[in-house]
Amino acid sequence: MKVRLMAEREIETIALIEQQMFSDPWSERAIIETFARKQSLILTAGEGPVIMGYLIFYYALDEGEIARIAVLKKYQNQGVGSHLIGELEKLCRQKGVDKLFLEVRESNRTAVNFYRKLGFENNGIRRKYYAEPAEDAVLMSREIN
Repeated sequence: MKVRLMAEREIETIALIEQQMFSDPWSERAIIETFARKQSLILTAGEGPVIMGYLIFYYALDEGEIARIAVLKKYQNQGVGSHLIGELEKLCRQKGVDKLFLEVRESNRTAVNFYRKLGFENNGIRRKYYAEPAEDAVLMSREIN
């Protein structure tokens, strides 16, 4: 498996995965706009032309936010998410980012446990953060060693 920066030609594929994985998917337009931003990164994990998962990240100064991370169901529990975050950490060190933040649906226990396993800590709850369905978000963060 290889993790790398997303190529522009892969935007449509990422938008299709968004549709499959999220109840509130980002549009292709939103992904295009994110791809064009200087302070963002979109990483993909895969083998050859197959994209198994991706991560969307925004950063400013020494802090960054994981805005999206998704791994297709057939590739889950195979280390894809861990590889994405591992590569993100390398890039963050190069850019001087030393703290990661994220929000995750409170009901998504699998994701919350995944982030805890990677050293993220709970920082609070953001009430009614999500729509479709409405739900609170767990705020989490982690220092990059």
